[in-house]
Parts: sequence; C-alpha cells; structure tokens
Amino acid sequence: MGRKFETWVCGRYPDLKPSAEGTLEPIWMHTLEPDVLKVGTLKRCRGHVTLTLALLSAFVQECKVDASNIVVMTPYKPNADFANSLLKENECPILAKMPLVQTADTFHGCEGEMAVVIFRTNVHTRPGFTINENRLNAMIARQRSALLLVGDMNVTGRLMGPSAARHTKQAKIVKSAHSNDSTLTFKKNKVLRGLLLAMHKRGRFFEERRTGQ
Repeated sequence: MGRKFETWVCGRYPDLKPSAEGTLEPIWMHTLEPDVLKVGTLKRCRGHVTLTLALLSAFVQECKVDASNIVVMTPYKPNADFANSLLKENECPILAKMPLVQTADTFHGCEGEMAVVIFRTNVHTRPGFTINENRLNAMIARQRSALLLVGDMNVTGRLMGPSAARHTKQAKIVKSAHSNDSTLTFKKNKVLRGLLLAMHKRGRFFEERRTGQ
C-alpha cells in the first residue's frame, strides 16, 4: 500500500518530492485551516479532519486499496469524535471498512499498512502537548509502509525566511503544555521542529486547501 500511495500522491501533487530510492519517507499534508474551535477544555479542527477523509476517500477509490489497512489517529479527542461522527453517518462510504479514528493515548499496540496522524494545531494555537516527545514518537511509528501527517507545518514557527533560525533556537527552550488530564508539564519542541525541518528540506510535503479557498 505504501508504494501505491507514494505513486498516487506524487502524481496528484507534482510539487511533492519522491522518497529517496529504496525508501518510503513520511509525507506532510500542509493545511492552512483557521477554524480551531474549543470543545470543553480541548480543541478541534474540522478542516484538518474533512481534508484528510476526502484525501483518503480519493486514494481508496482510485487505487482500489483496502481501507481496513489504514489507521488514523490524532492527539486530540474532539478531532477523533468529529471524524468518527462522519464515518458513522456514512459521509465517507468508501472508508466504511476503515477502523474508527483513535487518539494517541488509546492507540496502543496497533498499526496499519498506512498510518495517518491528524494534528489540530496551527501557527496561531502553537503545538500544545504534541511537543511531548514520547507521544509524538508513538504516533509516527504505527505504519508498516506509508505515513501521512496532516496539519500546519508552521506550527513551531516559520520553516523558511529570516525568522526560521530564531524559531529553531526557541524550540530548544523548555515550554509548558497541558496533557489530556490537564496536568501541566514542561517540554521542548525540538523533536517536532526537527521533524518538520527535515521533511521541508526533503520536499516531503504538499499543500491542500478546502474548495473555494
């Protein structure tokens, strides 16, 4: 499935650079979604979810792959709840066999041929508790072949331009973040920023917008 997705997505988005020969590198779907809404003490981004399900629907339909081999997770329960409401209401019938979306904290010991991680943060809301290195590493190690990450690539600051070096330096500074149980923890976001910088440098990203944007 990983090779099929690589070929399909590179054909769909010509600016996406292919993986190095003999490898399958992660891909980031860069989205500019402003609608991060507060749901209780947590937050949700409907745009990230709908764009992800639309992309997966197109991939499954056009490449005739088995949706049951795709797993989707998100660090945030409101994102998972919204995605699952769409799946249960049959808004994406081609994905009927796909397992329900889970949060990073409930997704234990599971993996799929293709794994998708939906972030809800953007450049305005900042990374939140996705700077937790253990949680991040757990989310990006669930695929047997393809890995797709969805969100705003500038969540840790600009990756290019005069401010990029400053944001990279700031990523090494300890910052506070609330976990799921509202516990205040202190982490650095250098791992997340390092991942973003590496993917950006390799050209392993493409931009997707909602229809009409």
